[in-house]
Amino acid sequence: METCQGSRSYVYTDLPHKLAFRLLDLHPAPAFDSPLEATLRQSRFRAKHLSPGVFELEEEIACVDDFEALSYSWGPSQPSAMLSLPDNTFLLIGPNLESFLRHRRHAVHTVTVWIDAVCINQSNVAELNSQVRMMHLLYKAAPRLTIWLGPASDDSDLAIDTLKSLNENRNVFMLVTRPAKRMHRAIQALLAKSWWSRSWIVQEVAQGGSEAKYPKTQLRCGNAIIAWTQLILACAVLKLNQPQWAQDYSCVNKALLLDEQCSRSPEANVRNDASTLLEDVATYRFFETADPRNKIYSMIGFRIHPRSIGGRLDMLATPYPIDYACHYSEVYIRFALYGIDRSDSLDILRHCERDHDLEDESKMPSWAPDWMARSLPEPLPSSKRKGQKTYLGANQDVLRERAQIALDTIGNSHLERDFGWRVIDDCNCSEKVVAMHTCDDSEPVLFRHPMSSGTSLACRQVSEHQADLMQKGYLKELLSADQGYRTCYKAAGQTLLAHWHILGNKAGIPREIEIPTAMFDTIAYAHAPYVDDLSDWTKSTHFLVSLAQCKQKVLDTEGPNEYGEEKARLEAFWKTIFAGQAAFDPDGYAEWLPVIPDAWEHSEPPLVPTDPLQVEYLEWEMIQFPGKGKAIVRAASPLDRIRMHTYAVSTTHPEITKPYTRDQQEEASTRSKFKELGELWKLQPYDLYHRPFELPSVVPDPYWEYRRRLDTRAQQETSEARKHKWAHSIFGDDCAETDKLQAALEAEINKTPSMVPQKVERRDLAQYALGRRFFITKQGAFALGPKHARLGDQVIIPLSLDVPLVVRRCEEKTFQVVGETYVHGIMDGELLKDLPPDGRKNGKFVPGVGLLRLK
Repeated sequence: METCQGSRSYVYTDLPHKLAFRLLDLHPAPAFDSPLEATLRQSRFRAKHLSPGVFELEEEIACVDDFEALSYSWGPSQPSAMLSLPDNTFLLIGPNLESFLRHRRHAVHTVTVWIDAVCINQSNVAELNSQVRMMHLLYKAAPRLTIWLGPASDDSDLAIDTLKSLNENRNVFMLVTRPAKRMHRAIQALLAKSWWSRSWIVQEVAQGGSEAKYPKTQLRCGNAIIAWTQLILACAVLKLNQPQWAQDYSCVNKALLLDEQCSRSPEANVRNDASTLLEDVATYRFFETADPRNKIYSMIGFRIHPRSIGGRLDMLATPYPIDYACHYSEVYIRFALYGIDRSDSLDILRHCERDHDLEDESKMPSWAPDWMARSLPEPLPSSKRKGQKTYLGANQDVLRERAQIALDTIGNSHLERDFGWRVIDDCNCSEKVVAMHTCDDSEPVLFRHPMSSGTSLACRQVSEHQADLMQKGYLKELLSADQGYRTCYKAAGQTLLAHWHILGNKAGIPREIEIPTAMFDTIAYAHAPYVDDLSDWTKSTHFLVSLAQCKQKVLDTEGPNEYGEEKARLEAFWKTIFAGQAAFDPDGYAEWLPVIPDAWEHSEPPLVPTDPLQVEYLEWEMIQFPGKGKAIVRAASPLDRIRMHTYAVSTTHPEITKPYTRDQQEEASTRSKFKELGELWKLQPYDLYHRPFELPSVVPDPYWEYRRRLDTRAQQETSEARKHKWAHSIFGDDCAETDKLQAALEAEINKTPSMVPQKVERRDLAQYALGRRFFITKQGAFALGPKHARLGDQVIIPLSLDVPLVVRRCEEKTFQVVGETYVHGIMDGELLKDLPPDGRKNGKFVPGVGLLRLK
C-alpha cells in the first residue's frame, strides 16, 4: 500500500434532498501503482422543481451527469487501502475495491463511477435508509454497468477467452470442441467467485443491464473483459452441451437466472406487491449477504420499473420499509406479517423450515422464515408459479427468426432426437417463414413451410445486438422447455384467508399469531431423512437404499390404508417421492426396485469409474476393441470400420475416452468404498439397478455377475438404448455398407447389459425428496416432509395455503411450524372441497376447522 496521502478522514456533507447522490471522479494516473486519488461530488436525478422541497422526476429516469455504476463484492477484509480525496483527506477502502480502481483508472481521462461503499455515508443510518430506497433508480439511470469479479486469479484470463470463443459465431448450435480440463476448471472458478453469490446483484443486474443498456454491460476480472451478452450465450452453450461433454457446468445456472431479470419487459417488473416480493426473496434466498437484513432489502427495488413510479418524489417510497436501525430478527418478523397482511395469504409459512431443529427459537418465532438458513430442500411447486417460463417478449417476426436459426443450423432430426421438439411441415402456411408455437401447454413445436427459403442468420441484415437477442431468447425457450409445467397444488381448495390475528402487543415485536386451519392427521412413522444432495458420488447409493427401505415399509405395514391394493400403494408411494410429478412411464411404479431373485448371490461389486458417462464410453470401447491394446488398422470387416470411427471420436473427446487408470492407493481406496456400498444392498430386499430415475453417479452392483448373464430386462433395455444412441452415428460409403455396419454393431451390443441402467426417468423427479423424509400418518397417508419432522407432529392445512404444513405442539396449546409437506391424496383440495371459503358457517368455524396458535 502506498504512503498515506491524506492526514485526516474524509467527513461527508449531508445530501440536500432525496433526489441527490454522490459520484466518485477517479483521477488519471500514469502508473498502476500510483496513489489512488479521487473527488467525491454531488449529483442528482433530472427533475422539475415544482416548489420548495418538491420535485417531479422525468418520465425516463436520468441523471444530470454521465457515469457508470459498479457492481462488486465488498469482500470479508476490513478497509485498509487509502483513497486520497481533496483537502488532505482520505477514505479507507477494501482491497477488492482498491483493485478495481487501479484496473479501471485511465492514464489520461477522469473516470466517473457510482460505488455504494464510498458514495453513501455508511455510518449515517438515515442517509443509508434513503439511498438504499433509491438504489434501483441509480442503477437504472447509470448509462453503463460494470461488473467487477476481482483481480485475475485461477486462470481467469483463460476462462474469459474460452467463454468468448464458445459463441464467437453468434450461433449457439454450432458444434464446439469440449473445453479441456484446465479450461473447465478455469470457467468453474470464474463463475464461483464471490460476486455471483451476492444478493444485491439481482437488483444491480436487473436495473443496470436492462433494455438499451444490455449490450453495454461488461464483466471485468483483472484486465480481462467480456460483454454480458457474450457471457450469457457462452453459459447457454455450456448448459446445452453439459450432458455430452460429461462435465459439470451447474455453475452457469446463477448467471442464466440473473439474466432472466435483464430479459424481462418493463411491464413485467412493475409488480411490487407483497406476493411478488415474497417470491423474489424466496427465489434468491441462497444468494449471500453480509448483513442479514439485506436478504429482504436487496430484493425490494429490482422489480420497480421507473415508469411505475409515476414521476413523483413521494412515490420513491418502497413497498416495504427499509430501516437499518432494526435488528434482522425484527426485520424478518415484520416482513412475515407484511406478507400475510398485504397478500391475504399464508404463503410465507411455506418458507419457515429451518436448517436446524426447533429446540432454540429465542430470536424468532417459527412462523417467520429465517432467510439466512442454509441446506434447505427444493421448495414444493406452487399454483402461483404454474407455467412460469422465461421469454424475451419478442414479436412474432423475432420468434420466426429464432426458429429459422435452429432449423437452418441443426435440422429436424437433431431437434427431435436431442431436444424433444416436434417439427411439422405446415402445408397451409402461406408465407415462407417458420413460426414457433406451443401445443398442449407444454410441447414446443416448430412449423416449417415446405417452400421455406432457408435463409440463414448470417444473411440477415441485423445488428450484432439483435442477433444476440434472437439467440438468447431462443435459448431461454429451449432450456426451459424440458421443465414443462410442473405439478402444482391447491391443498386448501378455494378457501380464503379471512380470519387471522396477531397476539400480544402489536406495537412491539409480535411473537405469536393465530391462523384458520383444518387439522388432518398425526405422524405415526418417519423414515430417516434422505441425503441433502447427490454431490458426493457415494450419496447415490445411500439415497437408493433409503428409498428401498421406505418401499419395504409401505408394503409390509399393516393397519389403516388410504390407497388400496399393492399396485395402488406403490403408485401412491412413488408419486409421494416425486412430490406429485408425473413419470413418463405409467407402468414404472410397479416395476421400479423389483425383488432380487433368490438364486442370486451377493459378491464384491466390479470396480468401474464413478461417472456413468465414462462407464458408457468404456463399454463402447470394449465393444470396439475386445482385444485390449489392439492397434487400429484399416480393414474391410464392419467392426474394424466402426473402430476407425471410434478413433476419430476419441481424438475429439480425449478426456472421456482415454484409458481408465488409477494409481494403486486411489484404486485400493475406491475398491474399499465399492465393497462398503455393495454391503448396503443387504439392508433391504430390492434390486437397486432397476431404479426409477437417472443418478449422477454409479451405484456399485454386488449382483453384476448374475445380472450380465441372467437379467433379460436389463439386456433388452440396454440393447434398445444403445441402438438409439450409437447406431445412428455409424455410416458407410453407401446405404448397403451402412446397413452392414449397423447390423454388426447391433450384434455386438446385444451381448451384455450396460452397468448403467438405461430405461430410467429424468433426474429431476428426485429433487423434492432430497433433504426431506418420508413419513406415514396414523390414517395411513404417505407424505414427504421436512427432515426435522418427527413422530407425534401434526399435519395441518391452513386455509388459503397451497400445501399442508407439519407443526409441533408446544406448551400452552401453541404450535411451532416445522415446514411444508406433500401428502398424497389431499394436494388438490380433496379434504376441503365442501368447505365454505372462510371455513365458517353461521359465523362459526365448521367442525375440523379452527384457529391455531403459532409461536
